[in-house]
Formats: sequence, structure tokens, C-alpha cells
Amino acid sequence: MIDKGRASLEGRLGDYEFPCGMDWEVLRYLKLDPDAFISLLKICADDESLVKMLGIRSRPLSERAFWAEVFEVRFSRLLDDLDDQEQKRE
Repeated sequence: MIDKGRASLEGRLGDYEFPCGMDWEVLRYLKLDPDAFISLLKICADDESLVKMLGIRSRPLSERAFWAEVFEVRFSRLLDDLDDQEQKRE
């Protein structure tokens, strides 16, 4: 998503889409809209400074942990909706 955001800024996005469906899930997880993310890219010279600014800990993940995080981001909206439904029933 970072690379696509930077490519969008530079006018070289090509056939890629930003934000795509997965980007929206990550943005929702980060509580950002695409314009806010692009604004951060403008002031962060590199990926490391962006990650630091977002308060994300950069750490190596096992393959299993990586896919668990992808699942969490991908389905966070669904899980939030299920939580909301459960709270309404209580």
C-alpha cells in the first residue's frame, strides 16, 4: 500500500488501484482515510519513518503470524459488525 501510495503521488500508478479493497481494510485498521495517508507519505521520506509515525512496531513475523494479521485486517469490519450485533442482543 505504501508503494502504491507513493506511485500515486508521483503519477506512475499505472494499472494499479489505490485505494483498493485491501487498502481500505488497512486504512480502516489505521483509522485513516486515503487523503490522510497520502499526506503522511508526503512528509515521510522513507517507509521506516512512516511506520514510526503511525506508531506501528516493525517486527519480523512468522508466516503464521503474518497470515493471522492479514486475516485480522481483512475481516476487522466483519468482526466489528458481529460485535455490534451481539451487543444489541444483550
